Amino acid sequence: MPSGADFDIVNKKGGMVYSGVTPEQVTLKADAGYFSGERYQVTYVKDEYEPHIKTLDTSVDGWYWVNIIFGGLLGMLIIDPATDAMYKLPDNATTTLQLGTQL
Repeated sequence: MPSGADFDIVNKKGGMVYSGVTPEQVTLKADAGYFSGERYQVTYVKDEYEPHIKTLDTSVDGWYWVNIIFGGLLGMLIIDPATDAMYKLPDNATTTLQLGTQL
């Protein structure tokens, strides 16, 4: 990823979450509500390069299933879903931009 690329982050409802310039780092919420993971689309744009869209999707955190043993149903059905601990996002969103075509 070349430095200086503009990026926009949009959530699964279509709401703008953040705009910035690479290599900026952003912390995103993994949940979109009770028992609902979030999904983001990151659009990268830079002069002389093709625009690129990368999707970041959540997955259930492996530690969530440990609640069966240690947290019981209270942790599994109430605490983790309500505190953004049920889902996780990828640690980073790296991508490669392709040079645009010349006319």
